[in-house]
Amino acid sequence: CKRKMRAMADANLDLEDDNDKLKKKIRAFEDEAEEAQKRERDLKNNLRRSEDQNEDLKDENDRMKKRVNALEDQIKEAQQREEDLKDSLQKAEDENKDLKDRLSAAQDAMQKAADENEDLRDRLKRSEDKLKKAEGDIEELQDRLKKSEDRRKKAEDEVEDLRDKLDQAKNENAALKDRLKKS
Repeated sequence: CKRKMRAMADANLDLEDDNDKLKKKIRAFEDEAEEAQKRERDLKNNLRRSEDQNEDLKDENDRMKKRVNALEDQIKEAQQREEDLKDSLQKAEDENKDLKDRLSAAQDAMQKAADENEDLRDRLKRSEDKLKKAEGDIEELQDRLKKSEDRRKKAEDEVEDLRDKLDQAKNENAALKDRLKKS
């Protein structure tokens, strides 16, 4: 009878050790799940900021395209004015000085518009590059968010399994205690 009691007491101690180990594992998994949730929140915040930045870049891109179109229209108008001035030079010798001044002004405006157009094209290219990068960053953040959610789900499943094992160990512990009391 004493051997049975000692064996049951030893078994009870083993179960209590197992129970403590399971509790520690649960705590570790809960900490890991909490950390995964924090990373998930951070990634969602980063994703929101990137999406906002992406929208801003798209708006800026649209504004630049409109400005480029307006400048191209100005260039066409300036080119047409230049042609008109050249025709007028042929017809009226006495207006030659005045027409040369107007031609020079039109050429300056055309060059200025062409320079500004080139600058805007460069800025548009840089903006489009930033937009492409931002879209790539959003895809990367979405991938990282999905992986984080998968890890969190796995950790939650493991915590649930450990809780089930803990409940089972508690039940076995209680049964052994009852058997000890009856012995």
